[in-house]
Amino acid sequence: ITSIIQAPDSKIWIGTDHGGINIIDPQKKEIQHIVNDPFNENSLAQNVITELYMGNDSIIWIGTFKQGANYYHENIYRFWHFINFPNNNKTLPHNDVNCFAEDKKGNLWIGTNGNGLIYFDRLNNSFQTITAKRGQANALQSDVIVSLHMDRHDKLWIGTYHGGLSVYDGQNFTNYQHNPNDFTTINDNKIWDIFEDSRGKIWIGMLGGGLD
Repeated sequence: ITSIIQAPDSKIWIGTDHGGINIIDPQKKEIQHIVNDPFNENSLAQNVITELYMGNDSIIWIGTFKQGANYYHENIYRFWHFINFPNNNKTLPHNDVNCFAEDKKGNLWIGTNGNGLIYFDRLNNSFQTITAKRGQANALQSDVIVSLHMDRHDKLWIGTYHGGLSVYDGQNFTNYQHNPNDFTTINDNKIWDIFEDSRGKIWIGMLGGGLD
């Protein structure tokens, strides 16, 4: 199981590795299985689900392994597929999607597995990519983005694999990286999960480095 969300109808969506999506109806005690149908272009794009995310408009976004992103809404009655097409800058720049976050404008930040950070302007249907510049102070430090969180101040927290933690305010990146000689620094550079509690404190889950 890779991701779990609750839809507005109280059904539980469960993303799996190679098993597509399971939807649990807790009232009827029934489970619906959604998988890719190679003969239906509007079906789920891939059965390896990396992330489920529900925006403020109740649209459910689905990240897949190397097959782009899908979105679903009950009034659409189908999955819409975003995928990269070579030499077409109006399509999703990278098909390996790990995570999502939504800003106050309703636009999406998309973390990829190797192509950095993608900003999707839903009004203009356009994509912008920010890639890493390792060693540069005001820049992303890794193109493998594994976790995203938009905080209450509209700052984007970015967890990377081996690149530490970055915070983006729309203009500048602030980077936090592990220093073995300084116990006050972040404990590991593999940032697996980011959570903001009711007091505005940020909790950082790491791969092998515990919790900060």
